[in-house]
Amino acid sequence: ASKREEKAAELARALALSARARIDALGGKGGLSLLGPAEPPHSRIRGVYRRHLLLKGTDGGMVRELAQALLGEAGRAASDIKCDVDPLNFM
Repeated sequence: ASKREEKAAELARALALSARARIDALGGKGGLSLLGPAEPPHSRIRGVYRRHLLLKGTDGGMVRELAQALLGEAGRAASDIKCDVDPLNFM
């Protein structure tokens, strides 16, 4: 999330590229896959732009490890990232 639309999109793309590279390196372990980045139905809420990434897998531990690695890679930008471990919807 960011107050600048370009920054939100750029961060989402960078994290998606990294996630896909990590998933490919694991060779299918944990059934990991990534959907997105996608612009949510309400892409701007209270002046903050958002993008969605959905990380899926059959091994919850591997999903968590990958999410933590991506948050670490995001550095300071991670303060703008929200993780939902069991999303009911993407609103």
